[in-house]
Amino acid sequence: MIHLKILCDPTMIPDTAVYLSKVAEKYGVSERKAHMACFVIETILELRMQEADQKEPVLLLDVKKEKNELLISITDKGLPYVLTDYQKMILKKGLVDRFYFEQLGTSGQRITVVFQMTREEIDSSVSAMMEKEEVWKDHDFKYRPTIDQDEDIVKAIRCIYTSYGFNYIHQELYNVDIFKDMLKSGRYISVLAENTAQQVAGHIAIEEHKWFPGIMEVCNLVVKPSVRGKNISNHLVESVINLGQERHLSGLYSMPAMFHPISQKLSTENGFYPCGMYFHLLGDNVAGEYKGRSSRLSAAFSVHVYDMTTAHLLYLPEECSEFVIDVFEKQKINHTSRTGSPELSGKTSLSYTLDTLSRRLEIKIDAAGADLEESLQNLLFREKSEMIEVVMVYLNMNDPGCPPCYTFLRNLGLIFTGCLPGSTSNDYLLLQHLKGRPIAKEKIVAEPDYQRMLDSLYRINGIE
Repeated sequence: MIHLKILCDPTMIPDTAVYLSKVAEKYGVSERKAHMACFVIETILELRMQEADQKEPVLLLDVKKEKNELLISITDKGLPYVLTDYQKMILKKGLVDRFYFEQLGTSGQRITVVFQMTREEIDSSVSAMMEKEEVWKDHDFKYRPTIDQDEDIVKAIRCIYTSYGFNYIHQELYNVDIFKDMLKSGRYISVLAENTAQQVAGHIAIEEHKWFPGIMEVCNLVVKPSVRGKNISNHLVESVINLGQERHLSGLYSMPAMFHPISQKLSTENGFYPCGMYFHLLGDNVAGEYKGRSSRLSAAFSVHVYDMTTAHLLYLPEECSEFVIDVFEKQKINHTSRTGSPELSGKTSLSYTLDTLSRRLEIKIDAAGADLEESLQNLLFREKSEMIEVVMVYLNMNDPGCPPCYTFLRNLGLIFTGCLPGSTSNDYLLLQHLKGRPIAKEKIVAEPDYQRMLDSLYRINGIE
């Protein structure tokens, strides 16, 4: 949307920060958050100019809109970030909704701060619709992609509203313009279940996330209450499985909820295999239909991989190798295992994202090097921060440094929670730090395949 290239001249900081904050406000960020954006941008620019690369003393600034968020990124080739104090400050004062950091190799490094835009009022055509139960003219449902036109998008939103009112956790889907942008991006594919009278009974989508190209998440499945029990959910899942194959994806993954078995059953019936857990995924502070529960909610990972020919070279820690190989064999993924390096060498490559609303820190380690401890030392999972309630680490198991990195993370108190194979970038082990909070087993309702997976994870981690 906006791309700026500025010299590392401190006199440019105030005007640049004010300009970007005005842009943020124009695009729907509240006045209060726009003021925060001004301060945060000034702080980052000042820090980065002090650490600038003397051979190339420039900063690249990018502003773009994604869903209901505005992203402001600053890229440079200066000295590596040391952000501990800054992270504490922006978290404790709530100055941003989320931020993430990326290492870009020879292109330097990038920090991105994220601000949620104020949700606009829902169009009256959406909110004044399902006050009475819908009378279905026929039950001959077909399954087709949602097109990026207002009429079709409103049908999808109405379907969500009928089931959740305005409490659906993915609030961005209530906005027609945001929904349209998502469809046009190609990274979000929506499907409607529609009868011959063009009445919509259900909705589903697949979405590609930046960290996992080539394997899209099955999400946003909704079936109207008045037409449940007619196998619409299964047909919707089948439709996106077919779409994924048509797009030549490597595969799909889903994240079934673990407080009821319905989504687990649906995944199993459609060829998904449980491969991991995301314990404490959502907190009680998160808005939406889950708000008000007494503890953080957990979800599983399950995969449906299409690509059985690409070779996957895995460097697996002995402790979890049996678990991972079982997933690869059940999904018939072509793989070979090797021992890996006995110790870390080379340079670490990692990215991380920190979400202040859900209080999650996620770290992706694509290469674990001798500087791993130094690279991680300023991340919050090593501190007793009340702002972070759970940490998820995605560890590249195609990297020879995976085994010693795994041992290092386990010694820091992380537990092994499974794997996520199939993306066109890397296959990942999952490790979590639960910040001292126990797993609420009594709140987990698991189907047999998922219970077997949980039992394996508990055994590996020595959890009673």
